Amino acid sequence: MAKYEYQILHQLASRVEHLTRQLNIEVEEGWEPVSLSGDEHVVVMMRRPKQAPEAGTAPSQEA
Repeated sequence: MAKYEYQILHQLASRVEHLTRQLNIEVEEGWEPVSLSGDEHVVVMMRRPKQAPEAGTAPSQEA
């Protein structure tokens, strides 16, 4: 089963041009929009496939 990492973009609807630029940047980095909601505030959930750890490196132990 594929594993993904997620991020949320949040922007005022009045700044939709900025959100559009940000979405284009994120898509170039492999992110895919999967959900969009909002009225005065626009919220976009993005995902991309989780990168496998490189060979020879220990997995991170973040809390």
